[in-house]
Amino acid sequence: MHSTTSTESAKKRAAFAATSELATQSSDITAVAGRVSSFTGAGLPVPASLTGKSDRGVYLANLPSRQTGGELVGYTPRLQDLIEDAMPLFWHILERNLIESDRPVHLFYVNSSESLQENGRRLIDLFTRLSGTDRICLPISSCHSMLVNTFRFALPYLRGMELDDVALVYLGENANRRTMETVSKECGMAFYFHAFY
Repeated sequence: MHSTTSTESAKKRAAFAATSELATQSSDITAVAGRVSSFTGAGLPVPASLTGKSDRGVYLANLPSRQTGGELVGYTPRLQDLIEDAMPLFWHILERNLIESDRPVHLFYVNSSESLQENGRRLIDLFTRLSGTDRICLPISSCHSMLVNTFRFALPYLRGMELDDVALVYLGENANRRTMETVSKECGMAFYFHAFY
């Protein structure tokens, strides 16, 4: 069974090799994201092989880039795993809460290899683009303390935005639920939570 899972994962990674290659060949991923975001709202399209849905618009903000000085850029193995693990539960939450199926979804990757300030700046940029829309935001990270602190950092800037129609979905530790819900309420966003370990 483990061998089958590994094989399926390898196939999924190969399926979007072209997307990853585009990211790794670019010396400025932020510029690429900026061009795409002009028609997606914010972020790069996420391959259906990762989201599990070919009929849904899912975008990723804060894709790892060479600007951070890291060795791995684009859809790194860690990032792929985070998306693959989160999406089935995310779709379940939307279905359970009768959330409109046609709303675009924006993943925000909180990169623990970057500073809190940099993650916070990019989160503020994402929500600036989402302001006044009815989209859904799903933050993902391998470090939930960094994720929560990034939202705390951005909160003073988010309060003044028009986020009443934006929904925030948090899949993470129950200990962080109250903080994330408070951030969401202070910004006027609908909040949905599910424990995820």
